[in-house]
Amino acid sequence: MEDIEDIKNKIKSAVKKSMPDILQLLHLNVNERTISCLISSSLRDLSTEELSVDSEYDRHIDKEKIMSLKEYAEKYRNNLNEKEKFDCACEDCRKIKSNKEFEDTEYSKRPDIVIHKRNSDDKNNVVIEVKKNKKCLWDYLRLRYMTSLDEGYGYKLGIFIYFPDDKTEYIYFINGEKN
Repeated sequence: MEDIEDIKNKIKSAVKKSMPDILQLLHLNVNERTISCLISSSLRDLSTEELSVDSEYDRHIDKEKIMSLKEYAEKYRNNLNEKEKFDCACEDCRKIKSNKEFEDTEYSKRPDIVIHKRNSDDKNNVVIEVKKNKKCLWDYLRLRYMTSLDEGYGYKLGIFIYFPDDKTEYIYFINGEKN
């Protein structure tokens, strides 16, 4: 994989090129999948013979990518000193912010965008989650998990991208930690 900073810059450049379309989609209040698909298509230049850029990719080798909300969220939610800074109100974020016990539910992992070698863990390079304008605690935890060397899928770089007030914000994750 190229240098992490080079990858970050290429992704930022692709998003910047797509910003007129992204802004139009944001103002039309489309589903976030539409925006992540647009970003994914703008990242096609990063595809090589060995690497693919895929949207909503739910495979881990020959199985489905899954993670247990109970196991992971309960492990980290009390250690998140920034928990109150997340303004997403999705069902999963509300559960994590509460002190209620979780059901032991396994969630399918379909990252918005991945840059990887299909059917292998050798080149899990980048995993990206996209939100329209909110910081999502659940996506934050998923990116920690997916970049963790101990628990996740070993992606080298995780990126959370969102667009508050029509501006682009990035949060990066390396080795399961915000970077």
